[in-house]
Amino acid sequence: KFSKMNLFNGLNNLTDITTRPEYANICGYTHNDIKTTFKEQVEQHKLLSTENLNHPMVRINWYRVLEFVKWINRNHRNDLPTNYIFNLPSETEWEKAARGTDSRLYPWGDFFGHPALGLERCNTLEAGYGNTTPVGKFSPDGDSPYGATDMVGNVLEWTRTLFLDNYSYPYEPLDGRESLNANKKIDRVLRGGSFGNSSKLSR
Repeated sequence: KFSKMNLFNGLNNLTDITTRPEYANICGYTHNDIKTTFKEQVEQHKLLSTENLNHPMVRINWYRVLEFVKWINRNHRNDLPTNYIFNLPSETEWEKAARGTDSRLYPWGDFFGHPALGLERCNTLEAGYGNTTPVGKFSPDGDSPYGATDMVGNVLEWTRTLFLDNYSYPYEPLDGRESLNANKKIDRVLRGGSFGNSSKLSR
């Protein structure tokens, strides 16, 4: 029913906002609900236009994504199995969804596979699209072991994890890095890269 849902570890992780009309319609948003300034009205009109409707939503800040997750839990949690929730994943949850349990470099394995060789599994700089591509375009060849699509390239994907130098590995989930109420000036971790990133930066 919803794109980009990856079931694992008792959670249903929303790895990013799905397609443009899903973002506008599933939340019950109208153009006027989203827009505030004239400049933003112009930009949102472009984003929610009738073109590229099956492309991922872009230019959505972390707080807007968090509100979307809260909304979808309020309105659609009953669509999930018992004790499951929709959740913005932590960085480690995102990585597990992308890499499985065998620490592969990419969702499909350790070899990236250049498009020039006929191995097109994602929308990164090497693919040469220069823009977003439809959600699921590279499925199933580019899918992770969990069936997660578009985990490499296309658009960057938000996690709930804070981006701070003092949060190192091994991962410690209780050290504060997963706080949803941290200072708004602190950045959040983005994963997966985009159509403008090389394969080395799209993980």
